[in-house]
Amino acid sequence: MSGDDRIRVRKARVTVKDLARDLSLSTSTISRAFYTDAVIAPSTRSAVLTRAAEIGYAPNPLARSLITKRTRIAGVVTSDINNPFYPEVLTRLTERLREIDLNVMLTAAGSSDSLDDAVKLLLSYQPDVVIVLAATLSSEAAEACGEAGTPVIFSSTRTGLPSSCTTAREYGLGRSGTGMRTVVWV
Repeated sequence: MSGDDRIRVRKARVTVKDLARDLSLSTSTISRAFYTDAVIAPSTRSAVLTRAAEIGYAPNPLARSLITKRTRIAGVVTSDINNPFYPEVLTRLTERLREIDLNVMLTAAGSSDSLDDAVKLLLSYQPDVVIVLAATLSSEAAEACGEAGTPVIFSSTRTGLPSSCTTAREYGLGRSGTGMRTVVWV
């Protein structure tokens, strides 16, 4: 088998334009059908959702984030993924974040330098929040989060944080006054 034979041809993704063309509707009408509070005729919404399911269309969250300015990403940084404590914490945290329609992007870092790099990588995806689990973030990286307008939540107690940062004790995570919903598990 040659190298070319091993390359899989990727099936083209169905786009909003494909669905609109298929139903002879505008892309705006198609988009509105996926928002429950949007103004659209019930019969049109039903037709769009039915046909979308038939042809395998789902809205692209990255494209949606360009309009909403929210990525629905919660960036989670941990310093030691091998610690037996983290699987339980990450499982529960992920469950709670999914309940409020946030998806987790996990980065693991070993040293404080790689932790700062992990945060910088996360910031390139414009997460709605960064959660740092049991790690020390440099003040430079914390300030970068502040400049990006990204709230940072630390799972441990820490003093001297920039105003864009907060801490959480025990198993509670949250930030008030930022327009973000509170994330908590007990």
